[in-house]
Amino acid sequence: DYKFKTTIAYDGIKDGNTLKGNLYIKGYGDPKLVTEELLLMVGEIRNTGIEVISGDIIADDSFFDGERVGNGWKINGDSRAYNARIGALSFNFNTIAVDIEPAESRRERPEVIINPPTSFVEVVNKAITKNRRIGDNITVDRLSEGDEDKIIVDGEISVGKKGIRFYRSISNPPIYTATVFKEFLEKEGITVKGEVISGIKPADAVELLTHESAPLSIIIRDLNKMSNNFMAEQMLKTMGAEVKGVPGTAEKGLTVVREYLEGIGIPNGTYVLADGSGLSRLNRMTPSQIIKVLMTMYDDFKFQAEYVSSLSIMGVDGSLKHRMDGSTLDWMVRGKTGTLDGVSAVSGYTTCYSCSINKREVFAFSIIMNNLKCDVNRVWQIQNQIISSLIDKM
Repeated sequence: DYKFKTTIAYDGIKDGNTLKGNLYIKGYGDPKLVTEELLLMVGEIRNTGIEVISGDIIADDSFFDGERVGNGWKINGDSRAYNARIGALSFNFNTIAVDIEPAESRRERPEVIINPPTSFVEVVNKAITKNRRIGDNITVDRLSEGDEDKIIVDGEISVGKKGIRFYRSISNPPIYTATVFKEFLEKEGITVKGEVISGIKPADAVELLTHESAPLSIIIRDLNKMSNNFMAEQMLKTMGAEVKGVPGTAEKGLTVVREYLEGIGIPNGTYVLADGSGLSRLNRMTPSQIIKVLMTMYDDFKFQAEYVSSLSIMGVDGSLKHRMDGSTLDWMVRGKTGTLDGVSAVSGYTTCYSCSINKREVFAFSIIMNNLKCDVNRVWQIQNQIISSLIDKM
């Protein structure tokens, strides 16, 4: 039932419809502060009667440390959304959507639209619309420049081509969040005379509102079903802050995880954990250790239902949606995938297909495959065959 919070506070005084001071937005690690949630907060501010803010919008990111990437991540030149930056004050998974629509005639620039539209990102459109017979070759890169980012679109797209959407990470989560927040305030008719800057909310600041996320039991479904790296890292640092003290760090969070594993019989030193998401290549864990976690969670009545339902259903949803879909084994497997270049893993629960309902037992499985020499589709076929055999023979 844990809920992440985001607070809005101010210094100075409220004089009629004018806030004579700064407005602070402070994050506490919410991994699902998205456009709809931020708009709700802005609506609440508008309902307080504030029409003018004379000071700055100040982004407070101090609930976490300032480290934006995980230990062992390889991110140089890679702005894809799967390795989004980490931050206590974050927005829209710290990514931005880039939609590209071809022009009506060749040699013209395609239309590029970012969502949400924000001055935090400058779009540089170098792309060209080509003849229909020419293959598409569009690239979208993100460059960081100070407190702002540039989205550079290049390449070719064919006339009549269906639009393409890319997601790119942003470089500065708190400034990105606060910039969009300021722009939403202005769209609601609230004038902001100051700038967007980073800072710390004073202890004597007056709290205007507190926004709470959905419960963790709901949020964990998005993390596990969609295999969301960003959400996992946010949760790791939040555990560190809540259990070991502010600021939350990856190492504090990993200490909490190690203590849990020790408590269920997995000794420290028999594995290596470097981050929260598994994106780091420094991680080392055995299938038997993962199965121990799966068994422990299944046997714990307090968490079993929420935990199992958070996993992807093979052939139905999440990262397992297109695995064995349409077969008689649909709904027979709930699991979690793990994928890196040259690495593919899947772990979870299944049961006996041929047994009568009153004799079916649930069992845990874990498959980890390293140093792959074939393409991922072939690897998935092998994993599917292993799981199918388990279901048929148990």
